[in-house]
Order: sequence, then structure tokens, then C-alpha cells
Amino acid sequence: MDTHQATHGRSCLSATLPMGIIMKHFLALAVLTLSLLLPTVSTANDFDWMRDFNVRAEADQDGVRLRLQKTFNINGAEIDLVWSNTKDPADAFNVIALADISDRPVREVLSAYEKSTGWGNLAKQLGIKPGSAEFHALKSGNYGQASVLGEQASSGKGKSNGNGKGKN
Repeated sequence: MDTHQATHGRSCLSATLPMGIIMKHFLALAVLTLSLLLPTVSTANDFDWMRDFNVRAEADQDGVRLRLQKTFNINGAEIDLVWSNTKDPADAFNVIALADISDRPVREVLSAYEKSTGWGNLAKQLGIKPGSAEFHALKSGNYGQASVLGEQASSGKGKSNGNGKGKN
């Protein structure tokens, strides 16, 4: 301990800077840290369902592919095309669901996906408002994901009414 610390019982730093300034700096650092973390935390729930979907879809690929056909009324060749040109089953689901939401051909959405920088940007490019009920359902995992996994269908399923896309 130096002489000043022994005499006053405080470290040299606190002796040279008033406690108010130290607290202001600490609070500013805390606010900055939180402001950097909040955008990550606020979007953490968007598309969180995808990891679980991928695990479950990998365990039952044939079943998931058949249920995709039934849920979105598209043919097996389109399922194969999307499945083989997306990075994982959840991306394949999203491409097919975005085709359903946007009323665009699956091939067109797949082409846009291959050039896209994210689901929100892709939705905008397809004319889907990111604030729409359908896009919120897709982000939160309530746009038919349960029925494609073989579970009881959720009431949040999008607008697909069995007329399907079947477009090439």
C-alpha cells in the first residue's frame, strides 16, 4: 500500500477522480453495452424455431417432404428442387412458405433466396410487408411448421387454402 492509500483508505484512482465521475463513466459504459446487446436480444426470437425444425426434419426427411407437398399443395419435383438448393430443411420450408405468402412461383422465390441477404430483405423483395401477420407467423414458427413436422396444425397457418402454387 502506498502512503496515500494507507492514510485515506482509498485507491489512488478514487483519490484522483471524484466518485461521481467514476459512477458516470461506469453508467455510460453499462448503457453502451446494453444498447449494443439489445438489438441482438430483440431479434433472438425471430426464426428461433429453425434449429429444432432442422433436427426434426433431418430425422424424418421423407415424411417432412410429403407433408410439405400436402400442406402447400406443390409437387414433388419442386420439393426436390428447393430441398437440394437450400442450406437446410428450415430454409426449404421458408422458401416454400414465402412462395405461398407472396403468391409467387416456388422457382422465383428460390432464385431470390439464392441472392438474398436475409429473410426480411427477401420478404420485401417479394412484396411481403415484414410487419404483416403472415410474415410474423413465419418468423415465430406459426405458419404451418407444426403440420409439416407431423404435429397437430397450429391455427397460425398462413393463407394456403389447398389451391397451392404448383407453378414452375
